[in-house]
Amino acid sequence: MADEEVIRRQIEELKPAVVAVCLGAPKQETWIDENAEWMGRSDVKIAAALGGTVDFLSGAIPRAPRILRKVGLEWMFRVAMEPGRFVRYLKALPSLFQLEG
Repeated sequence: MADEEVIRRQIEELKPAVVAVCLGAPKQETWIDENAEWMGRSDVKIAAALGGTVDFLSGAIPRAPRILRKVGLEWMFRVAMEPGRFVRYLKALPSLFQLEG
């Protein structure tokens, strides 16, 4: 993919210590895994899978009410707001269990 080549060149030239990957699960975890070796050679110390964090911080996407976040149900709020997310969450589950193993 041409975009990935541009991104790779920029990382190699700029040599950042931290790279934020915001592709959504599980794409961002896969991208980090597939590119970890060369990023390490390019002095990247941390590759963080931030998902929708930037959207939350910018205010583009509302957070769930505090009570739902506190009891671990923010995902339910997000599915209610974006029903298509449910399929993405189901697809991400196997990769999450692999990371724990």
